[in-house]
Parts: sequence; structure tokens; C-alpha cells
Amino acid sequence: RPHPAQGPCPPRRSKLTASRRPRNMPKAPNDYRGLIRANRVQVETLEAIASTIDWASMYRSDKNLPTRFYTARSSCKIFHDGILLVRETLETPKVLQDRLPSALLRPYGKKMWQRNFVQCVLRVLCRLAKGYGMAPNCKGEDMATHVLISWAKDHGRNRIREFLAPLPTHQYDDDFERLRNSAADSEVLGLYSDDAPPTNAKDFFMAREMDRMMDYVIELPAPEEEAPADDAAAPAAVPAGGESKGEAPSAVQASA
Repeated sequence: RPHPAQGPCPPRRSKLTASRRPRNMPKAPNDYRGLIRANRVQVETLEAIASTIDWASMYRSDKNLPTRFYTARSSCKIFHDGILLVRETLETPKVLQDRLPSALLRPYGKKMWQRNFVQCVLRVLCRLAKGYGMAPNCKGEDMATHVLISWAKDHGRNRIREFLAPLPTHQYDDDFERLRNSAADSEVLGLYSDDAPPTNAKDFFMAREMDRMMDYVIELPAPEEEAPADDAAAPAAVPAGGESKGEAPSAVQASA
């Protein structure tokens, strides 16, 4: 106990201060500001619209368009190869792990980070299907863009030739390096170098542009409900004898 001349005892430190916050106490709302974590995309949604996308009208390689580096065939190939990548990753996570730099192997081993990165791949494919290009909006989507382009470059066209056959050809259909340099972020590509600086994997899913956080959402049309069968209009069943039970015989049968 302090001497009276020293004044009163200092107040005890509260247990609810920021440095000693209990584990069950929620964080402030600003801690999650910009984090893309809602409206998760299902790969079945992309498979449902795969045959209805008009690639030729959305990607014309016009130099005046933001998507001038995309061609109809290259976009279609990246989309279908991306669906294959997600399907194989859901069965064997190591498929996607082998495409990542060594700096991201440790965070990829955590289930939550792994699921969020797969969502980055799906969001990039959604924007591609909507005609926006891949248009990444966070570091995770930058990495997903690079992975998708390298995956499409390493796979052939025979598996999806039925989707590519009706599309017009272009001189840049196979120039994936040109597309990578225009779409993928240089900071993310630098993670593959041997002298790459350390990166904070927790910031990979923070949106850069808040007004684009929902631009990837694809609305599927509601299934049409079949009209119920009208039982009253159906003719009554007639027994094999030619007349219903309890009914009088017809005039033809009576005359016979």
C-alpha cells in the first residue's frame, strides 16, 4: 500500500482493454472492412451457364475496350479449364497447391485460407463469364488470375473443342503471356522469384475497390414450375367389358 503522501493507488488495468481482449469478445467492425467473404460462389453455377455464354460478342479484341487483350477463344478456354481446376482441387487440394509460390504454401495449409483462395478463383471466372475480363479486386484474385492463365496454357483444347469450334479465331488466341502481363499484378508475380520479400497472407482477401465487391454475382433464372395436371378433364377409365360399373348399357349394346 503506498504512503499517503504519494496519493491514491493507480486504477487497476481493465481486462477488456485492446491488449487483453478475451477470445470470445468480437472484434471491431472496421477489422473486417473490405474483406470479401459473403455470397460464396458454387462451381455448379458456372457449370450451369457454361453453354449459354456468348463469348464472341463480349470479347472482340477491340483496342478501344478494357478487355482488348482477351479473345473469344482464350476467354472460353480459361473459363472451362478453370472449372476443371476447381473440380480437381476440391477432390485433391494439392492440385492448386502445386501452382502457388513457396511463400504461400504455409497459409494454404489452413482450411479457411484455402477455401477463400478457391473462392478467388471462382470470382475471377464469374467476372470472365460476365464480360468484364478477369478484373481482380484483391491480392488473392491477382494470384488466381496468374494460376488460371498458367493452367490454361498447360492444357490442350481437345477436351473443350465443342465450345471452341463455333468461335472466331484470332492471332492472339494462344498468346497467354500477353494476357498474363496485362491482367496479373506484378507484385504477385514477384512472389515466384527466389529473393521475394515476405508477404502478409492475411491481406490477400481485402478488396481494393469497395464498389466492386459484388460485381461477380451471377443470377440464375428461376426454374419454371410445371402446371399441375387437370384430373377433371381426363376421361374416366372404362372397364375391359366396355361399360362402367353401375351404368346402363349403351343404345348399340341394347339393340344388339
